[in-house]
Amino acid sequence: MDRGLRAPLSPHEELALRRVATGTAPPSSPELDRLKKLGLVEDGDVAVRLTEAGRERYTQLPDAAPAQDAGPAAVPPSGPPVQRRGSP
Repeated sequence: MDRGLRAPLSPHEELALRRVATGTAPPSSPELDRLKKLGLVEDGDVAVRLTEAGRERYTQLPDAAPAQDAGPAAVPPSGPPVQRRGSP
């Protein structure tokens, strides 16, 4: 994963990483294939999502907005849902 944090990204690859982070990435592209090889993104249930390394790399980009993907670190600030008594 360290390689993905250090590898230079082309402008198109950086844009693809931003699109994954914001949930607007296309289902596939040559840039996404490279990001997968670098361990920065992975196929999710519905769409491509950031890996932990991808999330870290994304936050290092200039002007990175908060990530909106459904990546592994996407847990609501309040924590996971709590099951209440009497709830199914």
